[in-house]
Amino acid sequence: MSKWQTLLVKEIVHLFRDTKTIVQTVVVPTFITPLLIGAIIWYISSIAVDEGKKTYDVAVYDQMKYRTNR
Repeated sequence: MSKWQTLLVKEIVHLFRDTKTIVQTVVVPTFITPLLIGAIIWYISSIAVDEGKKTYDVAVYDQMKYRTNR
């Protein structure tokens, strides 16, 4: 291996010795972030479905019924 490859391997091994670093660089991006995004999408879609099921009362004004004869 060349000098830069040896240095790169040493740095990566040194980087992943710490548990906090492993959690921040592997666990959070791989598992936590997709779960959060999925939960947000699920929550918003459930709100959209609930809003789609609502019915509203609408008043209709019939202009012909209230027209005065002139």
